[in-house]
Amino acid sequence: MEFPSSMRRVTKVALWALLALSVSLRANAGLKELTPLAQVETIYDDNIRLDDDPVEAVETTTSLGGKGVYKDDISLLSGDIRWDNVSYQKGEGLDSRNDYKVKLRGRRDYERHLWQLDAIGIQDSTAKDITIDDEADIPSDDEDIGSDVGFIRDDVTRNRYYLIPSWSYDLTETSDVGMRYKYSDLQYENNSNTNLVDAFSHNLTGYYSFKTSEVNEVTPSIGVNHYESEDDENYDFLIGSVANERLYGERFTSYASVGVYYVDGEKRDISETDTGLLYEVSGVYSLDSLAVNASAERVLAPGDFGNIVAKDRYIIGLTGEIDPKWGYELSALYYRNRSIVKEIANSNRRYTTIRTSLYWHITESIDLDFGYRFRKEKELTEADSNALFISVRYMSDFRM
Repeated sequence: MEFPSSMRRVTKVALWALLALSVSLRANAGLKELTPLAQVETIYDDNIRLDDDPVEAVETTTSLGGKGVYKDDISLLSGDIRWDNVSYQKGEGLDSRNDYKVKLRGRRDYERHLWQLDAIGIQDSTAKDITIDDEADIPSDDEDIGSDVGFIRDDVTRNRYYLIPSWSYDLTETSDVGMRYKYSDLQYENNSNTNLVDAFSHNLTGYYSFKTSEVNEVTPSIGVNHYESEDDENYDFLIGSVANERLYGERFTSYASVGVYYVDGEKRDISETDTGLLYEVSGVYSLDSLAVNASAERVLAPGDFGNIVAKDRYIIGLTGEIDPKWGYELSALYYRNRSIVKEIANSNRRYTTIRTSLYWHITESIDLDFGYRFRKEKELTEADSNALFISVRYMSDFRM
């Protein structure tokens, strides 16, 4: 099977083109914002790879990055860049490395049309647990390709590229239609002694959204997907869903979605199909100094082994302020995946993590965060880990 190198080149060209355009706009009129970032985080973990043969290690991550935004009445260009230097003390099989993340966005708003292009590039390692990634702008694990949540392995370099053009059109003041295409590409650099495989996927989704009131919005959608890996696994799947988002006063927001999928999977001389239910339910309740969020969902996503998995994920979180300087966070996540077509690939697993922390706003730009994290895995391996972490972060907004 020949992988689509032309699409990889297009994605890389889009990344550089958007970056160059963002820099060139510095001379133009419009609002410009710059947000530099510097952070140092150290974690002690008594089982850093979450393996049944525990390996303790101290991981230190030094991060530099920033976000730049240019916008005027009809257009927006933004660039988000981050460099992470990750080093280990102890941690057999884990080597020091550099991770890179680039996200660029261009958007143009006409009278009734909105066009947007996102280009994303990520280089990191399979030694990274994406459940502790605090980069909200990076694709979440349910959207990502090759991101089996919480699964830690020896150091294998992983490159991911995304190209996401989208369009929407306002039909009336209360309704709109839109289309979104997403190309995802996954490459491993040193995976010859592993069962990790390169893969790519295409997704095309169309939707119609309308408001039934000022506080309620309904969005039916349909998506067509093709996923292919280098070990000759091919999946075509169709997803239809209806979502509803509602505001209850100023304190509570809810989101609910229900859908069905049909999957046709092939690997060499094996061909199987599967159908099932997908759902997502979430809510956020906010007070002046306290916010509670909860969610439950089942989504389809590419796994690490060239297969498609159904991911069940349940999250509850609590964020509060003790006073203007001090605050706290508490979150718990339960995750379970199952292979859609077991005759092709079977990688069921369950994963739980609990995280609690205190944070101190030293100044408007500098924060100190420290706490404890517990993780547990079942089925694939039987293992758990305990970790203590502390981080210092600088981030400030500048307008020009």
